[in-house]
This record gives sequence, C-alpha cells and structure tokens, in this order.
Amino acid sequence: MNTPAKGTVTYEPEGYICVALVGDQTYQTIDALRIETERMVEKLKVEHKRLLGLVDLTKQTGFNTGSNKAALEALSIIEYEKSALVSDNKLFAELAKMIISALGKNDKTKFLRPAKKPWHGY
Repeated sequence: MNTPAKGTVTYEPEGYICVALVGDQTYQTIDALRIETERMVEKLKVEHKRLLGLVDLTKQTGFNTGSNKAALEALSIIEYEKSALVSDNKLFAELAKMIISALGKNDKTKFLRPAKKPWHGY
C-alpha cells in the first residue's frame, strides 16, 4: 500500500523544485516525497534545466528514525546542483545539517531562516 506524501513537491516559477514537508514525517511519507521529486528531476534533466532545490521544513511538526533514514537515502539518491533548506525550528535545522554533513554535501547546500530568499547571493 502506498503511503501518501505529507507535503508537496512543486516546480516554482523562479526555477527550482520546492519540497515542503507538512506535519509529522515517517519513512513512508519522506519516501513518497522522494519518488515525486525524482520524477520532477528526471523531467528537468530532459529539458536541460538546472537542478536547484528548496526543502521547506517550516510546516514539519515531527520526525522519527525512519524519516531520518528516508531523508538520508533521498538526499544520497537525488542529484542536485544546489539546495537550500529553510526552517524556523532549530532542532529540525540541526538534524538536517547533520544529514547533509554526513553525505558530504555541505558545499551544495545552504541553510536559511524563513524570511530569506533561497537563491540570493548563492
């Protein structure tokens, strides 16, 4: 049985993929968002567009070890040029930083507060 994503994956007019997490996340919900994101990335590759991403954690309310594992898997599978993570929750932001650091993708990833523009000065 497929678990629906708890969030959205959209292609924004500014030219980046936005993955917005909503509510409590599990392995299944993060994996569902990964699948949607991979489909969009493949489409953008065919269209020769840049692979920029924004992960919006501002509406995420919780996580567990399963969601952490799925996030680690998703970020290791999905190819991207640059990504920005937005969170106003210090715990979620620090966890995201640890996952990005474990993958060695610090140079491709920016961490922002919600008021910042994702690609300003990047």
